[in-house]
Amino acid sequence: MGRAKDAGEVRSEGHAETITCASDDGRRKVCPADTSNGVQLVRQRSDRKCKEGSSWGHDAQGIWVDKGCTADFVLGVPEHPAGSGKVAIKGQIISCASFDGRKSYCDADTQGAKVQLSRQLGPVACMEGSTWGYDRRGIWVDRGCNGEFLVQAGSAPGPAESSGKNCEKTVGKQVADELVRRCVLVSAAPHMACNAQNSCKVMEDEIQRACESLGTNAPSFCGQKK
Repeated sequence: MGRAKDAGEVRSEGHAETITCASDDGRRKVCPADTSNGVQLVRQRSDRKCKEGSSWGHDAQGIWVDKGCTADFVLGVPEHPAGSGKVAIKGQIISCASFDGRKSYCDADTQGAKVQLSRQLGPVACMEGSTWGYDRRGIWVDRGCNGEFLVQAGSAPGPAESSGKNCEKTVGKQVADELVRRCVLVSAAPHMACNAQNSCKVMEDEIQRACESLGTNAPSFCGQKK
């Protein structure tokens, strides 16, 4: 059912058709496709950012990519019709990995966006505010976290305000309880800072401060943070 069309590989998935379009040489390429019912980017495959209107778009001829963008696109999205101009996409999947155990950034347009872990790809737990997060520079991962992250444009106040959210609601009870446990072990004021109703960032910052103050007496998990 799949077949190659110039720079694009077309696949049928259920009622939708997915096409992979690649700007391998950094130049503009057009992947012929029926865009009359709309196009949506569903997965970025390149290190270079795929930004609609700048490095990808679509017209009557098909989907075009530029500046090194490579991504998967779904054809047939009624709410995002061809020729409607620049419209924020509903969601974009970014793969990001800390292969060497160190903090790494993956390029993503997070300004005013909601970012959440879509799928964990490695054995190391990806915990928001601890082993992954996002800011104006993009999505960051640390200490071996490897995952796929869903970026939804225009659905959140922005990274600067995301740190104020309830940790349990943000990452789930299991992850929040683990942060509480670590916080209580090292904090001098556990009743104030170590609470799942606080943001994950508040507890992570408290853990980091407490670990630094304990020095050589700090628990083993303190040494995990670079």
